[in-house]
Amino acid sequence: LLWRREFTNAAVVVNPNQEAATFEFRGSHFDVLGKPLRSPVSLGPHSGVLLINNQEMVPKPPFLHEVK
Repeated sequence: LLWRREFTNAAVVVNPNQEAATFEFRGSHFDVLGKPLRSPVSLGPHSGVLLINNQEMVPKPPFLHEVK
């Protein structure tokens, strides 16, 4: 069971489980770096993903810092 919450320009999908899962979606979505996402998205255990609907809504630097 995955949890999903819709927002105006994005959706958040969370995998609260101890096992990996996949989430299928329709349409175009982008990650927080503006890279296109393809369905299905793989989610590791206890992880989540932000699906941004509109590439114009992707945060621009310096507000976003990539964590390595």
